[in-house]
Amino acid sequence: YWMLRWGDEVKPVPIDLFAEYRYPANLKANGMGLVSFVLKKPDVEHNRYESDIWLYSAGRARQLTRGGEVFRHWWLDADTLVFPRLQKPEDRTLAAKGVPLTVLQRVSASAPGEPEEYARLPHAVEDVAFLAPGRFLFIAEYRPDVALAMEQAGEDWEKAAVLLARQDDVTVIQELPLWQEGSGFTGGRCMRLYLYNQGRITPVTDGQTDVEQLRLGPSSRYAFFVAKSRGGVAPVGDRLVGLDLETMQQQDISVEASFIHMAFAALGQDTLLVFGSDMARHGLHQNGAFYRVEVGSPAALLYDEGEYDGWDGLGSD
Repeated sequence: YWMLRWGDEVKPVPIDLFAEYRYPANLKANGMGLVSFVLKKPDVEHNRYESDIWLYSAGRARQLTRGGEVFRHWWLDADTLVFPRLQKPEDRTLAAKGVPLTVLQRVSASAPGEPEEYARLPHAVEDVAFLAPGRFLFIAEYRPDVALAMEQAGEDWEKAAVLLARQDDVTVIQELPLWQEGSGFTGGRCMRLYLYNQGRITPVTDGQTDVEQLRLGPSSRYAFFVAKSRGGVAPVGDRLVGLDLETMQQQDISVEASFIHMAFAALGQDTLLVFGSDMARHGLHQNGAFYRVEVGSPAALLYDEGEYDGWDGLGSD
Protein backbone atom coordinates (compact mmCIF):
# COMPACT_ATOMS: atom_id res chain seq x y z
CA TYR A 1 0.00 0.00 0.00
CA TRP A 2 1.01 3.62 -0.42
CA MET A 3 2.03 5.97 2.40
CA LEU A 4 2.21 9.76 2.64
CA ARG A 5 4.09 11.92 5.11
CA TRP A 6 1.98 14.70 6.64
CA GLY A 7 4.45 16.79 8.62
CA ASP A 8 5.96 14.40 11.17
CA GLU A 9 3.22 11.80 10.72
CA VAL A 10 3.05 9.02 8.15
CA LYS A 11 -0.43 7.93 7.04
CA PRO A 12 -1.88 5.61 4.39
CA VAL A 13 -2.91 7.37 1.19
CA PRO A 14 -6.71 7.89 1.19
CA ILE A 15 -8.40 5.85 -1.53
CA ASP A 16 -10.04 8.91 -3.12
CA LEU A 17 -6.64 10.64 -3.38
CA PHE A 18 -5.00 7.47 -4.72
CA ALA A 19 -7.68 7.29 -7.44
CA GLU A 20 -6.53 10.69 -8.71
CA TYR A 21 -2.90 9.62 -9.19
CA ARG A 22 -1.58 9.66 -12.78
CA TYR A 23 1.64 7.95 -13.91
CA PRO A 24 3.15 9.07 -17.25
CA ALA A 25 5.82 6.72 -18.62
CA ASN A 26 7.46 5.30 -21.74
CA LEU A 27 8.11 8.69 -23.39
CA LYS A 28 9.10 8.50 -27.08
CA ALA A 29 9.72 11.25 -29.64
CA ASN A 30 8.85 10.99 -33.34
CA GLY A 31 11.63 13.37 -34.38
CA MET A 32 9.12 15.95 -35.63
CA GLY A 33 8.23 17.71 -32.37
CA LEU A 34 5.65 15.18 -31.18
CA VAL A 35 6.13 13.18 -27.98
CA SER A 36 4.10 10.11 -27.11
CA PHE A 37 3.71 8.51 -23.70
CA VAL A 38 1.45 6.13 -21.84
CA LEU A 39 -0.59 7.49 -18.95
CA LYS A 40 -1.52 4.97 -16.28
CA LYS A 41 -4.22 5.60 -13.70
CA PRO A 42 -5.94 3.51 -11.01
CA ASP A 43 -9.31 1.92 -11.74
CA VAL A 44 -10.49 1.44 -8.16
CA GLU A 45 -13.85 -0.06 -9.10
CA HIS A 46 -12.27 -2.95 -11.04
CA ASN A 47 -9.09 -3.21 -8.89
CA ARG A 48 -6.68 -2.62 -11.78
CA TYR A 49 -4.77 0.06 -13.67
CA GLU A 50 -5.85 1.62 -16.95
CA SER A 51 -3.26 2.83 -19.43
CA ASP A 52 -3.53 4.58 -22.80
CA ILE A 53 -1.33 6.46 -25.25
CA TRP A 54 -1.25 10.25 -25.07
CA LEU A 55 0.46 12.76 -27.37
CA TYR A 56 2.18 15.98 -26.33
CA SER A 57 3.07 18.90 -28.59
CA ALA A 58 3.32 22.69 -28.25
CA GLY A 59 2.36 22.65 -24.58
CA ARG A 60 -0.78 20.53 -25.01
CA ALA A 61 -1.52 16.84 -24.39
CA ARG A 62 -4.29 14.79 -25.99
CA GLN A 63 -5.41 11.19 -25.59
CA LEU A 64 -4.90 8.93 -28.62
CA THR A 65 -6.18 5.48 -27.59
CA ARG A 66 -9.13 4.32 -25.50
CA GLY A 67 -9.86 1.18 -23.55
CA GLY A 68 -7.18 1.32 -20.87
CA GLU A 69 -5.14 -1.64 -22.14
CA VAL A 70 -2.10 -0.04 -23.77
CA PHE A 71 1.07 -0.20 -21.68
CA ARG A 72 3.77 -0.10 -24.39
CA HIS A 73 4.13 1.51 -27.81
CA TRP A 74 6.63 2.32 -30.56
CA TRP A 75 6.85 4.75 -33.48
CA LEU A 76 6.65 2.93 -36.82
CA ASP A 77 7.27 6.22 -38.66
CA ALA A 78 6.82 9.92 -37.88
CA ASP A 79 3.00 9.60 -37.94
CA THR A 80 2.21 5.98 -37.05
CA LEU A 81 2.26 4.40 -33.61
CA VAL A 82 2.26 0.65 -33.00
CA PHE A 83 1.15 -1.01 -29.77
CA PRO A 84 0.16 -4.52 -28.59
CA ARG A 85 -3.49 -5.23 -27.83
CA LEU A 86 -5.77 -8.24 -28.22
CA GLN A 87 -9.02 -6.89 -29.68
CA LYS A 88 -10.73 -10.05 -30.99
CA PRO A 89 -12.58 -12.26 -28.46
CA GLU A 90 -11.00 -15.40 -29.93
CA ASP A 91 -7.52 -13.95 -29.36
CA ARG A 92 -8.35 -13.15 -25.75
CA THR A 93 -9.62 -16.72 -25.28
CA LEU A 94 -6.37 -18.19 -26.61
CA ALA A 95 -4.30 -15.94 -24.35
CA ALA A 96 -6.39 -16.98 -21.35
CA LYS A 97 -5.55 -20.62 -22.17
CA GLY A 98 -1.83 -19.90 -21.97
CA VAL A 99 -0.98 -19.42 -25.65
CA PRO A 100 1.54 -16.57 -26.00
CA LEU A 101 0.03 -14.26 -28.58
CA THR A 102 0.83 -10.64 -29.40
CA VAL A 103 -1.19 -8.68 -31.94
CA LEU A 104 0.40 -5.38 -32.92
CA GLN A 105 -2.06 -2.60 -33.77
CA ARG A 106 -1.25 0.62 -35.58
CA VAL A 107 -2.88 4.03 -35.41
CA SER A 108 -2.20 7.42 -36.99
CA ALA A 109 -1.20 10.30 -34.73
CA SER A 110 -2.50 12.97 -37.13
CA ALA A 111 -5.72 11.24 -38.18
CA PRO A 112 -6.62 8.93 -35.28
CA GLY A 113 -9.31 6.34 -35.81
CA GLU A 114 -9.94 2.69 -35.04
CA PRO A 115 -6.58 0.87 -34.72
CA GLU A 116 -5.70 -1.53 -37.54
CA GLU A 117 -3.93 -4.85 -37.16
CA TYR A 118 -0.27 -4.64 -38.19
CA ALA A 119 1.21 -8.04 -37.30
CA ARG A 120 0.34 -11.23 -35.40
CA LEU A 121 3.12 -12.89 -33.45
CA PRO A 122 2.90 -16.25 -31.62
CA HIS A 123 5.12 -14.85 -28.87
CA ALA A 124 4.81 -12.76 -25.69
CA VAL A 125 6.54 -9.66 -27.07
CA GLU A 126 8.39 -7.26 -24.75
CA ASP A 127 10.16 -4.85 -27.10
CA VAL A 128 10.26 -3.97 -30.83
CA ALA A 129 12.71 -2.13 -33.10
CA PHE A 130 11.41 -1.30 -36.60
CA LEU A 131 13.94 -1.60 -39.43
CA ALA A 132 11.91 -1.16 -42.66
CA PRO A 133 8.31 -1.68 -43.82
CA GLY A 134 7.37 -5.24 -42.82
CA ARG A 135 10.73 -5.87 -41.14
CA PHE A 136 11.53 -5.51 -37.45
CA LEU A 137 13.38 -7.04 -34.52
CA PHE A 138 11.56 -8.03 -31.36
CA ILE A 139 12.32 -9.48 -27.94
CA ALA A 140 9.91 -12.10 -26.66
CA GLU A 141 9.79 -14.74 -23.96
CA TYR A 142 10.89 -18.16 -25.15
CA ARG A 143 9.26 -21.05 -23.29
CA PRO A 144 10.33 -24.64 -24.05
CA ASP A 145 6.91 -25.99 -22.99
CA VAL A 146 5.07 -23.71 -25.43
CA ALA A 147 7.54 -24.47 -28.24
CA LEU A 148 6.99 -28.21 -27.70
CA ALA A 149 3.19 -27.83 -27.56
CA MET A 150 3.17 -25.83 -30.80
CA GLU A 151 5.36 -28.44 -32.50
CA GLN A 152 3.14 -31.32 -31.32
CA ALA A 153 0.03 -29.41 -32.43
CA GLY A 154 1.40 -28.74 -35.90
CA GLU A 155 1.46 -24.98 -35.22
CA ASP A 156 -2.31 -25.05 -34.53
CA TRP A 157 -2.91 -22.58 -31.69
CA GLU A 158 -6.20 -24.13 -30.58
CA LYS A 159 -4.66 -27.60 -30.27
CA ALA A 160 -1.61 -26.14 -28.54
CA ALA A 161 -3.88 -24.48 -25.97
CA VAL A 162 -5.38 -27.89 -25.14
CA LEU A 163 -1.91 -29.42 -24.70
CA LEU A 164 -0.78 -26.55 -22.47
CA ALA A 165 -3.87 -26.90 -20.28
CA ARG A 166 -2.93 -30.54 -19.61
CA GLN A 167 0.48 -29.44 -18.30
CA ASP A 168 -0.90 -27.24 -15.53
CA ASP A 169 -0.50 -29.93 -12.88
CA VAL A 170 2.89 -31.23 -14.08
CA THR A 171 6.29 -29.53 -14.02
CA VAL A 172 9.05 -31.05 -16.14
CA ILE A 173 12.51 -30.11 -14.83
CA GLN A 174 14.84 -29.55 -17.80
CA GLU A 175 17.67 -27.85 -15.93
CA LEU A 176 19.02 -27.24 -12.47
CA PRO A 177 16.48 -24.72 -11.15
CA LEU A 178 17.62 -21.15 -11.84
CA TRP A 179 15.95 -18.58 -9.60
CA GLN A 180 15.11 -15.19 -11.11
CA GLU A 181 13.89 -12.39 -8.87
CA GLY A 182 10.31 -11.41 -9.64
CA SER A 183 9.49 -14.56 -11.59
CA GLY A 184 10.61 -17.53 -9.48
CA PHE A 185 12.25 -20.51 -11.19
CA THR A 186 12.78 -19.92 -14.89
CA GLY A 187 11.93 -23.43 -16.13
CA GLY A 188 14.09 -22.90 -19.21
CA ARG A 189 12.45 -19.60 -20.11
CA CYS A 190 14.50 -16.74 -21.53
CA MET A 191 14.00 -13.46 -23.39
CA ARG A 192 14.98 -14.22 -26.98
CA LEU A 193 15.63 -11.94 -29.97
CA TYR A 194 13.75 -12.58 -33.23
CA LEU A 195 13.59 -11.09 -36.73
CA TYR A 196 10.21 -10.53 -38.39
CA ASN A 197 10.53 -10.18 -42.17
CA GLN A 198 7.39 -9.95 -44.30
CA GLY A 199 5.48 -12.44 -42.12
CA ARG A 200 8.37 -14.85 -41.51
CA ILE A 201 9.84 -15.09 -37.99
CA THR A 202 13.46 -16.19 -37.49
CA PRO A 203 15.29 -16.52 -34.14
CA VAL A 204 18.39 -14.36 -33.90
CA THR A 205 19.64 -15.64 -30.54
CA ASP A 206 19.47 -19.16 -29.11
CA GLY A 207 17.16 -20.53 -26.43
CA GLN A 208 19.81 -20.20 -23.70
CA THR A 209 20.48 -16.45 -23.99
CA ASP A 210 18.59 -13.63 -22.27
CA VAL A 211 18.35 -10.42 -24.31
CA GLU A 212 17.52 -6.92 -23.08
CA GLN A 213 18.12 -3.24 -23.90
CA LEU A 214 17.52 -3.51 -27.67
CA ARG A 215 18.66 -0.31 -29.46
CA LEU A 216 19.15 0.76 -33.08
CA GLY A 217 22.18 2.77 -34.17
CA PRO A 218 21.55 6.18 -35.82
CA SER A 219 22.20 4.85 -39.34
CA SER A 220 20.30 1.57 -38.75
CA ARG A 221 23.38 -0.35 -39.88
CA TYR A 222 23.68 -1.93 -36.43
CA ALA A 223 21.36 -2.99 -33.67
CA PHE A 224 22.79 -3.34 -30.17
CA PHE A 225 21.65 -5.39 -27.20
CA VAL A 226 22.82 -6.85 -23.89
CA ALA A 227 22.94 -10.65 -23.71
CA LYS A 228 23.37 -13.02 -20.78
CA SER A 229 24.05 -16.73 -21.24
CA ARG A 230 21.97 -19.39 -19.51
CA GLY A 231 24.12 -22.32 -20.70
CA GLY A 232 26.12 -24.20 -18.07
CA VAL A 233 26.85 -22.09 -14.99
CA ALA A 234 25.19 -18.72 -15.46
CA PRO A 235 27.83 -15.94 -15.38
CA VAL A 236 27.53 -12.91 -13.13
CA GLY A 237 28.32 -10.50 -15.96
CA ASP A 238 26.76 -10.09 -19.40
CA ARG A 239 27.79 -9.24 -22.98
CA LEU A 240 27.23 -6.19 -25.17
CA VAL A 241 26.49 -7.32 -28.73
CA GLY A 242 26.49 -5.49 -32.05
CA LEU A 243 24.21 -7.01 -34.71
CA ASP A 244 24.98 -6.19 -38.36
CA LEU A 245 21.52 -5.70 -39.88
CA GLU A 246 22.70 -6.59 -43.40
CA THR A 247 24.45 -9.86 -42.63
CA MET A 248 22.72 -10.56 -39.27
CA GLN A 249 26.15 -11.43 -37.85
CA GLN A 250 26.72 -10.80 -34.14
CA GLN A 251 29.87 -9.26 -32.69
CA ASP A 252 30.82 -9.17 -29.01
CA ILE A 253 31.71 -5.55 -28.20
CA SER A 254 31.70 -5.88 -24.41
CA VAL A 255 33.74 -3.41 -22.37
CA GLU A 256 35.50 -6.36 -20.68
CA ALA A 257 35.07 -10.12 -20.44
CA SER A 258 33.52 -9.94 -16.94
CA PHE A 259 31.34 -6.84 -16.93
CA ILE A 260 27.80 -5.69 -16.17
CA HIS A 261 26.46 -3.35 -18.89
CA MET A 262 23.84 -1.36 -16.99
CA ALA A 263 22.87 1.07 -19.78
CA PHE A 264 24.09 2.39 -23.12
CA ALA A 265 23.22 4.94 -25.79
CA ALA A 266 24.28 5.26 -29.44
CA LEU A 267 26.61 8.18 -30.19
CA GLY A 268 27.17 7.42 -33.86
CA GLN A 269 26.87 4.74 -36.52
CA ASP A 270 29.10 2.29 -34.66
CA THR A 271 29.89 4.13 -31.40
CA LEU A 272 28.24 3.75 -28.00
CA LEU A 273 28.38 5.48 -24.63
CA VAL A 274 28.25 2.65 -22.08
CA PHE A 275 27.61 2.82 -18.34
CA GLY A 276 28.56 -0.26 -16.38
CA SER A 277 30.72 -1.98 -13.78
CA ASP A 278 33.68 -4.36 -13.87
CA MET A 279 32.86 -5.47 -10.29
CA ALA A 280 36.60 -5.51 -9.53
CA ARG A 281 36.50 -3.44 -6.35
CA HIS A 282 33.13 -4.03 -4.70
CA GLY A 283 31.45 -6.89 -6.56
CA LEU A 284 27.86 -6.86 -7.75
CA HIS A 285 26.88 -3.54 -6.19
CA GLN A 286 29.87 -1.54 -7.34
CA ASN A 287 28.90 1.81 -8.84
CA GLY A 288 29.28 2.17 -12.57
CA ALA A 289 31.71 4.05 -14.83
CA PHE A 290 31.33 5.56 -18.31
CA TYR A 291 33.05 4.10 -21.38
CA ARG A 292 33.22 4.82 -25.09
CA VAL A 293 32.81 1.69 -27.22
CA GLU A 294 33.38 1.49 -30.97
CA VAL A 295 32.61 -1.62 -33.00
CA GLY A 296 35.91 -3.35 -33.71
CA SER A 297 37.96 -1.31 -31.19
CA PRO A 298 38.80 -1.67 -27.48
CA ALA A 299 36.65 0.26 -25.01
CA ALA A 300 37.95 3.57 -23.67
CA LEU A 301 37.30 4.64 -20.08
CA LEU A 302 35.79 8.15 -19.91
CA TYR A 303 34.83 8.68 -16.26
CA ASP A 304 35.14 6.56 -13.13
CA GLU A 305 34.68 8.40 -9.85
CA GLY A 306 32.26 5.87 -8.32
CA GLU A 307 29.52 8.48 -7.94
CA TYR A 308 26.74 6.95 -10.01
CA ASP A 309 24.72 3.87 -9.12
CA GLY A 310 23.05 1.86 -11.88
CA TRP A 311 20.39 0.36 -9.59
CA ASP A 312 18.98 0.60 -6.09
CA GLY A 313 21.79 -1.39 -4.48
CA LEU A 314 19.35 -3.81 -2.82
CA GLY A 315 18.68 -7.45 -3.58
CA SER A 316 18.62 -10.98 -2.26
CA ASP A 317 22.21 -11.64 -3.36
